[in-house]
Amino acid sequence: MSATASCPGISHALHPIAGFEQLTVTNAAVKALTVPQEAVMAIVNVQDQPVYSRDDGTDPTTTVGRLNKADTELPVCGSAMNRIGFIASGTDAKINV
Repeated sequence: MSATASCPGISHALHPIAGFEQLTVTNAAVKALTVPQEAVMAIVNVQDQPVYSRDDGTDPTTTVGRLNKADTELPVCGSAMNRIGFIASGTDAKINV
């Protein structure tokens, strides 16, 4: 996947990498990203269990939002990085950002 093609309007190099975090996402509370000030986009890798996400400022639930299946990636661009939240659809999940 071309990261710059995934985020319209971003045409400059995305390096150096601004940060990395691994989050454990439960079905009890919504998890948000820790966004470094210089970040322009994030690649979220859903590892072992599916999670729901929303980036419109409304929290996802265990049944409502964008379903992100295990072993998939999604780009999160610009200000959406500060709005997106994740919740596990069932058992605990891990995401790498």
